[in-house]
Amino acid sequence: MQGSENTTIKPLAELVQRNFPAIEYGFAYGSGVFVQPDLYKAHHRPGAASGPMLDFIFVVADPQDWHTQNLQHNALHYSFLKYLGPSTVCNVAEHIGVGVYFNTLVPVEGQVIKYGVVGLPAFQQDLQHWSHLYVAGRMHKPVAALTQHAAAEAACQQNLRSALAASLLLLPKTSSFKELFCRLASLSYMGDVRMGLAEDSKKVERIVAGSYDGFKQLYLPLLQERLFQQLGVSADAEGLEQQDSLDHRVQLFSQLPSVLLARVGSKLGTAVNSTAAAAAAAVTAGAAASVSAELPALPDGVRRDIGAAALEVPGYQRLIKSALHAVVASSSR
Repeated sequence: MQGSENTTIKPLAELVQRNFPAIEYGFAYGSGVFVQPDLYKAHHRPGAASGPMLDFIFVVADPQDWHTQNLQHNALHYSFLKYLGPSTVCNVAEHIGVGVYFNTLVPVEGQVIKYGVVGLPAFQQDLQHWSHLYVAGRMHKPVAALTQHAAAEAACQQNLRSALAASLLLLPKTSSFKELFCRLASLSYMGDVRMGLAEDSKKVERIVAGSYDGFKQLYLPLLQERLFQQLGVSADAEGLEQQDSLDHRVQLFSQLPSVLLARVGSKLGTAVNSTAAAAAAAVTAGAAASVSAELPALPDGVRRDIGAAALEVPGYQRLIKSALHAVVASSSR
C-alpha cells in the first residue's frame, strides 16, 4: 500500500472484490479512510457505518468492458447514462471526466461509497505526465492500495518524485517536514475552483495532520535517494535543506512532469528558444487532445532550456504556480 498503516484495507479490498468486476489496480483515499482531525462527530469516524463516504479509484484494463459487466450487476449505481450504454459512459469519461467516470453516493454493504473508474493508459498518463493532475493529485497524499500491479506502482513512484521536485522548487532553502508535506498536499488544489467555494480552506492542514506518518513513509525514503542527494537536498530529524545553486535548480526543473514543464515553457513565451517552445506546445496540445494517448517526449536539452529560462525570471515560483493552476483548472470546472 502507498503510505498507510490503516487496518481497514483488507476489509475494503474484500468489499470491492465481492461487489465489482475485477480491477487491475485500485486504491481508497480521503477522509473516509484517513482521519482528518476536527472533521467528524464522535460517531462519524472512518470505518463507522454512519461515517464519511468512502472514496475509491478503480484502474481497469478495458473501461467499456468493465462498465458492461458492472451495469449487469450494479445498474442502480449509474445515473440516466445507464440507459445509453457503456460506450456513452466511456465517452463521458473521456471528454468530460478527464478519463475518470464516477458513481457517487452508492450504498454498498451498509457503507456509502463513491468510485471512479479509469483505464490503465489514462491512469499512467496522468501519473507520469500530470496531464490533468486529477488521479495523480490524489496520489500525492497517502492512499490505501487495494491490489498490486507493477506498472501502476512504477507510475505511482514517478508521480511522487515529480511532486517532490515541484514542492522543493516552491519551498525556501530550509523547511520543516510539515511545510514540505503541506506543500505536497496542496499541489493538486491550485486552480481547483472548489477550494475557493465549498471546500474547507483548512483541508490541506487537516490532511497532513491526519496522515503525517503516511507522508513520512512516502517521501522520506525518496529524499534519501541518490537522485535528490545529487540535486543538493539533505534531510535530518528537523527538516530539510537545499543547496541554493542555479545548477541544482535547473536539474530540479528537469525532473518536473512533461505537461507541467510544457505549461511553464508556454508561459515563458519568447524567453525560451523556438525548439523548446515548439516541444512544449506539442506536449500541451497532446494532453488536451487525449487522456490516454502517448505524449510527445520532452528531450533532456529542452527540459534544461525551459528550466534555465524560468530561473532567469524574477519570482520564478509564480510561473510554477501559474502552470499548476492551468493544469488543475482544466479538470475541476
